[in-house]
Parts: sequence; structure tokens; C-alpha cells
Amino acid sequence: VIGFTRNALAPFHATSASRPVIINRLTASAPAVIHVNSDASPWVLRRARIDDVPGIAAVMADYVAQGVLLPRPVSELFQCVREFWVAELNDEIVATAALRLLWRDLGEVRSLAVRPDAHGQGLGAALVEAVVGDARALGLPRIIALTREVAFFERSGFRVESRESIPRKVWTDCVRCPKRHACD
Repeated sequence: VIGFTRNALAPFHATSASRPVIINRLTASAPAVIHVNSDASPWVLRRARIDDVPGIAAVMADYVAQGVLLPRPVSELFQCVREFWVAELNDEIVATAALRLLWRDLGEVRSLAVRPDAHGQGLGAALVEAVVGDARALGLPRIIALTREVAFFERSGFRVESRESIPRKVWTDCVRCPKRHACD
């Protein structure tokens, strides 16, 4: 596993086989709703609600089936719905991301998924920035993401780090992961 880091104190500036760790160092806070105009479509990013859980699960389902995301039972999605942001178009969930707190100094971007028909609209980047904003508001100094989407997270201001640089993540989640002995 390769890791990434992002300086939490720096603002977000987008720039044009393994599962890297992405880390971001953080400050400030995120708005509750972000409007993103994409090809004149009124995309809305907002905090998830209980009734969004089936939509969140549906957006994640293809990525889980492909082995890109680890499975998360619907019961867990209900338990951690307050961690999630969703992107919707015409009241339909088309993308999602969550912030998981791992320790007093570490958070994780999790469950980032954008429905294929919504790719290329900037929703992934907007969701990551919303999650980073949450981490800033909480005063977290670092945020990570385990991912195969290296270039995407680099454009979002993260940098590669080794998995060994985040032992709390390894011991809190990786130890229970079904892929722990064959991490890709």
C-alpha cells in the first residue's frame, strides 16, 4: 500500500495496481450545502440524512461488486450516516463520501463513490473538499484515504505516504479487512 498526505493547514488547490494511503493536514470549516453547477444541472452537495442510506448503498454497490470499495452493511451506513455527504441531482443521490474519525489526530475519507453517469462533473473533488472541511472544523491535523485513484487525490492536494506512517489506521480497520493478507 502506498500512502498520500495533504497538509491540513493548506487550502485546497486543484491541479490538472496499489491502494495508496492519502493524508491531508487540515484547518477551517465546511459549509452545510454546496451547489455545484455542471452543464447547467443544479447539483447539490449536502450532509446525508437517514432517508439517504438506500441511495448511498446503491451508489456504492457497483464499486463494492468490483472490489474497489470494501463492503459496508446497510446497518453500518445507518449507524454512521452523520459521517456522510451526498451529491444529488433532482432529489436522487448520485455520489457520496464520508469522514471517519480514526484517532484524535487522524481522519479518513471513506466510501467516496460517484455514479458512472455522473463522472466528470467535479462531484468527487467537491465531496472530498466537503469531507476535508469537516475534518478542519473538528480540528483534525491529518486526513487519509486508501485508494487506487492516485492522480485524483494528488489533484486534491494529497501526497503519497507509506502505510506504515499511519499505524492507527492499520490497527483499527486494516486488521479486520478481508483483504488484509493480500492488500491491493
